[in-house]
Amino acid sequence: MAYRIPNWFDPRSSWPGFLLWAGLAASIALTALAPSASDGLSSLMGLVYWLTHVFLAVAILAAAQAILQRMVWLDRASPWLIVVLAGLLGALVFTPAAYGLDWVFPTIDDEDDLLGKPLLADLVGEFSDIILPFLLIWTGFNATRLLRIESGSLLLHATHEVTEREHFWSLIPQKLGRDLIAMSSELHYLRVYTTEGNALILHAFGRAIDQLDDASGMRIHRSHWVATHHVQALRREGEKVICQLDNGVELPVSRPYRSKLRSRLK
Repeated sequence: MAYRIPNWFDPRSSWPGFLLWAGLAASIALTALAPSASDGLSSLMGLVYWLTHVFLAVAILAAAQAILQRMVWLDRASPWLIVVLAGLLGALVFTPAAYGLDWVFPTIDDEDDLLGKPLLADLVGEFSDIILPFLLIWTGFNATRLLRIESGSLLLHATHEVTEREHFWSLIPQKLGRDLIAMSSELHYLRVYTTEGNALILHAFGRAIDQLDDASGMRIHRSHWVATHHVQALRREGEKVICQLDNGVELPVSRPYRSKLRSRLK
């Protein structure tokens, strides 16, 4: 059975695509609702205002979650905890940016806020205003993915010392088996392909590579890893080199990895 690479603009199969469309929908909804934060702006400027705020916030939140996913001490933490921590960290980082945007898009609400108050008081007030929406919205965004990540993982005995490799496989639904074909990074999520299908898990791409046996495969791109025994062919398309896998998935091969991949396939 063949599987296609998820379309990055398809919100059903791609996390970046989901964030793109969710961000657009949120921006349009906020423009239509015209909350007090954008009072005094025209419809067009209101849309620009919310697009800027929403997509800057989403970018910061996604980066915060990706950073947290790379931290070893959080590797076995609940995905929900990581999402909440990312919301807190994202709100903290976004606060000075939001304060700066208040000067770029002065609204009726901002006229008094931007004058006469100490900077620290302004920042604390800004943070207190955005922290709850950040947590609710980011948790809501991730819930659509986390609830789809099946709970059918390996049941490891409580007294058994779990190895790094076992921990990686415990995140993957049992029905997919253990014949790994490829892995692709989707920001802080990881799409795992096996001979039985594919699944999206919350796991850092680089950490997953470290947890696997290097002899079974190799990284071929900053966002892709393949099991070399599942590589069917390599083909050139202009300047690009495409790795075709035996399940029908095709992944790009970056220039630094091409010679090593060819030598591994001999």
